[in-house]
Amino acid sequence: MNQSKIEAITLSQSNRLSWQQFEASAIQRKMLPPQFTTSDNRLVCATHNFFVIVGIGAFVLGYLIIVTKKPYASIAIMSAEQHEEIEWLVKILSNLLITQYNRDVVCFEHGMCGCSGNENAHLHMMPVSKKATARDFEFAINQVLDHRGIGITDAIDRELRRNLRSEKSNQEVWSLAQLTRLPLHTYPKLDNQLGKYVYFRSPFASASFLTDANLGSQVGREIVFEVEKYHNKTLQKKLKRLSKGGMTQYGQLPWRWQDFAFSENIVKTMHHLTEPLLCLQNSTAAEKFGFKSYLAIKPNKQEQSFYYLSPMAASLHRLLAPTI
Repeated sequence: MNQSKIEAITLSQSNRLSWQQFEASAIQRKMLPPQFTTSDNRLVCATHNFFVIVGIGAFVLGYLIIVTKKPYASIAIMSAEQHEEIEWLVKILSNLLITQYNRDVVCFEHGMCGCSGNENAHLHMMPVSKKATARDFEFAINQVLDHRGIGITDAIDRELRRNLRSEKSNQEVWSLAQLTRLPLHTYPKLDNQLGKYVYFRSPFASASFLTDANLGSQVGREIVFEVEKYHNKTLQKKLKRLSKGGMTQYGQLPWRWQDFAFSENIVKTMHHLTEPLLCLQNSTAAEKFGFKSYLAIKPNKQEQSFYYLSPMAASLHRLLAPTI
């Protein structure tokens, strides 16, 4: 891929996860896959009730966010038919990411956390190193919970207090063992009256949880970052460059999307997923949920050339076919 033009990402103060806004931006693209990114130029695919974007703050390649097309406070309050749809979408995207990047996948949602009446529920999907063990995840979770506990006064806690304000935890949650945990199998079919919750699913049952404890925002991103910084050599090099350039000073945290967009990874992810998503769009099973890729390459108007699947894409399609 040629060097991409990266534009600064600016976020609207209104609903920053508007389906209409993302779709309009995708339709106006002059080149596919995109060569640059903006706040609303990140749409990769959609189904009847959900759309998928590459997440801002992509400190790992393949960071996707599944978003509801209509405003919902959480995925838990959606209908059974919609739950079936998102479960299918999570399954096929997980298989795609595992195949594309040779990594495991972590999923998490902050249900009703920081949501206003017009915001859309969203589920995060982040690839993680296969070298990471259950103990690595457990250690990272405990470290993050400790950062967010009452009484901690280190630099990270000060940043959390600044950003969370009234959402600062009122509970003394110090470790995974002390966390109030709900049965994982109940997600996403939770009680519709349930308030705030955090769902975090790692490759290991011992390091996965569903809780109604108020852990604040971006806890899932922070956990994945704590795991990845020990196993991801590319991220380690990036962090070293940021540190030398003074970019991590003044309270900026690499796992906070507001501080670091990692725009290059957003563009690279869209390029990496172009062919695999087209394979999914052409599958029979995708018709049930109205799956559509927004990264399919358009024919050249002058040459009227057509888009053929590369051998790699055809191979991915064969691997994914049994699951889609």
